Amino acid sequence: MNATRRLIDVSHTIEHGQVTYKGLPAPVISPHVTREASRASYAPGTEFLIAKIEMIANTGTYLDSSFHRYAEGKDLADLPLAAVADLDCVVARVLARHERAIDRLPLAESDVRGRAVLVGIDSLNIDGTDGRERPVHSTLLAHDVPVVEHLCNLAGVPERGGRFFAVPAKVKAFPTFPVHAFVLV
Repeated sequence: MNATRRLIDVSHTIEHGQVTYKGLPAPVISPHVTREASRASYAPGTEFLIAKIEMIANTGTYLDSSFHRYAEGKDLADLPLAAVADLDCVVARVLARHERAIDRLPLAESDVRGRAVLVGIDSLNIDGTDGRERPVHSTLLAHDVPVVEHLCNLAGVPERGGRFFAVPAKVKAFPTFPVHAFVLV
């Protein structure tokens, strides 16, 4: 990598007991095989920790595929890498407001076509959660545009010129999964 380029981590760390979305269970992280127990299977001085995690898919920073909203949509295994990795990105800086919902972004269609759009807030949901409708999810996922929610550290990302990555595990018949999202600048 070019010495002048750097990576900006825009994802939350997943930790035992962390609550991402009110009403959903926190992850449980524990050993499946401890280092001590593994010693019986290996040569002296060799040990491994095999860990397990029980969590819902909407934990930490996560990506929604169209299968999350639409039964006929693409699941995580069907997502092309070109839809989740090395995307030109633009950051929409929305200044402090009294309203919770953002109904307009300071961007033209030509600014966003073919790009990842990062809104400079740390939000659990791209839609407002006061009501039961989810119009932004519905629109984007109907067009196979993956949605990455609960980003952080966006203040350090330039408005133009970054490359966005948010690749989930390739899981068949699964709609949503945590990602390690970052921007290359």
